[in-house]
Amino acid sequence: MIITISSDELIASLLEIKNAQSLNEVFPLVDELIEEYSSEYQTGSLYRVRHDVIPRMILPGWPNPKMMQAPEVYPLQVVGPHGKLQGTDRINLSKYGWDTHFSLLNPPIKKFNYATNPHSGSFNNIGWPQMETLIYGGNAVEIVQIKGKNAQIRTMKYEDGPMDQPTYESDPLRVQKFTVITLRGDVVPPPPGDIFFPLVSKEPLWISLSQLEPFPPLPLTVTTNTRLNVRKAPGIGSEPLFTLAEGTTVTIKKYSLRGSDVWAMTSDGWIALYHGEYLTNWRMETLPPP
Repeated sequence: MIITISSDELIASLLEIKNAQSLNEVFPLVDELIEEYSSEYQTGSLYRVRHDVIPRMILPGWPNPKMMQAPEVYPLQVVGPHGKLQGTDRINLSKYGWDTHFSLLNPPIKKFNYATNPHSGSFNNIGWPQMETLIYGGNAVEIVQIKGKNAQIRTMKYEDGPMDQPTYESDPLRVQKFTVITLRGDVVPPPPGDIFFPLVSKEPLWISLSQLEPFPPLPLTVTTNTRLNVRKAPGIGSEPLFTLAEGTTVTIKKYSLRGSDVWAMTSDGWIALYHGEYLTNWRMETLPPP
């Protein structure tokens, strides 16, 4: 097994071990270091937020047992004054241009009204413009750091505003897609159609590692399920260079996400791994948002 970590992370961990007062303190630190850095979870890599295995609406204690579907949301928590996760945060979207960005992500008005309804998930109890720090099942994230059983995810900085107006199609690591889960466990779009939320925070946001599925590590050899275009850049609109026959084996070296599509770089160009369906034998248990 090859363990890949940054020099800063390794130095910080080794200094902690060096400053331990006894062997009884050293051994747990070494065990923690090995467990953290030999894990399948690595900083700088891509992950998907796992979907509900059992819809929460059918579990005891769900407040509205007559609901046929519900937002598939999971908390993104902040660290409290004592160094422990203390719950979600609130983001005031009326500042720094986030309200305009949110409106541009969700035209027409019926989508905006649905998204900002207190019952839709991200504006629980308080309502617009106080967005709760939540994430929806199936969306992709990048891990910044790992501590114990939790991971900090990369977000846009609140004070910077939406400088380049990212969309889900252009950057699904910074704009997430709203997902809804039904009583049968099907993940579907909300009734008004596609709705999107900026992944923004004032403080570092954390999620349980158990809620994340890693993308398969690279490089990786895959085999096409169908005739597949190799393109100049990731994206269906990019210039096709040539076509791979069904059953062709290629090595992929890098991922690129365009909305729910997953693209991979080969030595000759880019191929789609997932575009509404899997196009090679590459697989993840967690499907992207529909």
